Amino acid sequence: MMEQYPLLLAYSITIHRSQGQTLSQASMILDHNVWEKGQGYVALSRLQSLDGLHLLKYSPNIFKVDKTVKKYYNNWK
Repeated sequence: MMEQYPLLLAYSITIHRSQGQTLSQASMILDHNVWEKGQGYVALSRLQSLDGLHLLKYSPNIFKVDKTVKKYYNNWK
């Protein structure tokens, strides 16, 4: 007896690899594995709108700002 299971084709790319791309939909894991400053922003900014975002895991602690960038924007006023 043969059984069939419906499959949905999917692709996975890293945050680094997605730079420069525009995505209409994305499923993301934004947890402790996002270690570099700005990486969370880069991941989210690839989407055309937040309607296409599906968060599988999320931790608010992943959003880190470099001290140099923070200093620049504080002095930019």
